Amino acid sequence: MKLVIGTYTQGIYQTHLTTNGLMPPTLLADTPQPTYLNYSRNGYLFSANQSGKVGGISVFKVDNNRLIPCDDCLSFAPAPVHLTVDDAHHMLFASNYNGGYTNIYSFTAAGKLRLLDSFLNVGQGPLPQQNTAHIHFTCLAPDGRLLVLDLGTDSLFTFNISDTGQLQDLVATYHFRAGFGPRHLRFDPAKHCVFVLGELASTVAVLNYETTTGTLHQTQLISTIPTDWNGQTGGGAIHLAHNGHYLYVSNRGHNSITVYRITGPSTKRQLIFTQNIASQGNFPRDFCLSPNDDHLIVANQKSNLLTSFSVDTVTGTLTPSHNSVPVPEPVCVKPIPD
Repeated sequence: MKLVIGTYTQGIYQTHLTTNGLMPPTLLADTPQPTYLNYSRNGYLFSANQSGKVGGISVFKVDNNRLIPCDDCLSFAPAPVHLTVDDAHHMLFASNYNGGYTNIYSFTAAGKLRLLDSFLNVGQGPLPQQNTAHIHFTCLAPDGRLLVLDLGTDSLFTFNISDTGQLQDLVATYHFRAGFGPRHLRFDPAKHCVFVLGELASTVAVLNYETTTGTLHQTQLISTIPTDWNGQTGGGAIHLAHNGHYLYVSNRGHNSITVYRITGPSTKRQLIFTQNIASQGNFPRDFCLSPNDDHLIVANQKSNLLTSFSVDTVTGTLTPSHNSVPVPEPVCVKPIPD
């Protein structure tokens, strides 16, 4: 399995997970602060890019073990913190935490970006980290609507969106409990249920999604850390096993990965705590699963380390492989097919 790693320093890196473990990483592109990465099925890698006061998105063509620059969409603004690719409509959704907005782009067969539409939110929440709107995640729901998470206002917005990337009406707004701080979400494979990571509350909210109306209602709220923990912590990433049976969350500060088993009918999923295990590093900001769910790779930002775990595909539980490789300030890790 080939992995690309985004960093808080200078460079996009690559490593491979083989039967012998993680290989020493190599530098793919010398680009400033590529803190989040995503890729399209037609072979393009999209990267956040921040150099001083100039920020935005850079596009690269993936060519074997090289990244060929194709386009830059930069301005005097902060870089996005999350990028979602819609291959079906050749669109890219960029979430801007510092500006409180999301941008919708089209991308061409040559890897060129064009801005289609934007959504700007205003407001704040009760915590110091919520002094203004902070859009942290944007994606398409299975029914084609656009979902936008705002960590700053504890909100999830549901929009109708055209096939050409134009925002239409706001059909629903869901308000999480104050101080939840929604960061990322994942849809259950059955498409009726949404798992939302609350970064500031270290909690996962399980919501039922009504495809007829685009509205949501909460069915469960579950902690990502032990009840006796009293140190600083915050949710980092949330991912589903490809088989849909297990959910994984990283906890920064607590420096752990939490595993849940997913139970219940498709319209009312429930999470059952299964395991909490040390991430084998400091500040696990992101992680990813291998395509067959048998390995999990963690980007530990503050210890400059990628660590790996073997996954029991029957129980979903993790076992450290004691295989790690150094990467400077890794904050995003993505598998890319060979």
